[in-house]
Formats: sequence, C-alpha cells, structure tokens
Amino acid sequence: GGDVERTSIDLFIQCDDDGICAGFYLVRSNAATCAFMESVVAYTNPIVDDQVAMRRQLAASPHITTMLLGRVEYPNGSAYFNWRLPQRLRASPVIVHNNCIIGHDSKVRRFEQFSLWYVQP
Repeated sequence: GGDVERTSIDLFIQCDDDGICAGFYLVRSNAATCAFMESVVAYTNPIVDDQVAMRRQLAASPHITTMLLGRVEYPNGSAYFNWRLPQRLRASPVIVHNNCIIGHDSKVRRFEQFSLWYVQP
C-alpha cells in the first residue's frame, strides 16, 4: 500500500545471486534518481550491460538510498526455481522473476512446470 509513498528510499531493488538485479526494481522519480538512471543508461554499451552499469553507478552514487527486496517475497529465478526458498518456507511471493535462464521458450516452459503460466496459446 502506502508504505512506498511514505518512505525516503529512492530505489527498491531485487537481490540477485551476486548483488543487485537490474531486471526488477522500483525507482522513485526525483531529480537525483532521474540523473542516476541517465548515468546508468549512458554507461551501458555492447560490452557493459544494464546490470553491470547499474551496479557501478550505484556504487558511485551514495546519495541514492536503496532497499533490497527480500529473497522470499521477491525471489529471482535461482531463489524460486532452484533453491525453492519461498516454497520451503511456505511463503507466497509477491512476484517471481523468471531470470537466471536464457530464452523465451525456456522461461515459458519453466513457468508452466511450476504452474505459474496463465496465458493460453
């Protein structure tokens, strides 16, 4: 609900297996975060992807306040599909990020295997 509106956190971001995940986050819109996101985009290139860029720019931006989202409530692909962290704790995640696997068809199959695919062909 209203907790996001009442906080001073600039960036709520998912945990990945080795740091933050640039694939799932919520960022507050203000001058500092807009400049931060512009710096992330500017840092990317054919060798440096968005995740590397966001991690490097975040390290260089101590004024951006962050909150890591919990691995049980907001699991990435490893936490949900491999470690089965929410399932072992009998928790219901808010979202499941189907990352840590390559390819659209592979992601669809994995969602289907875990009864998380609701789109009819």
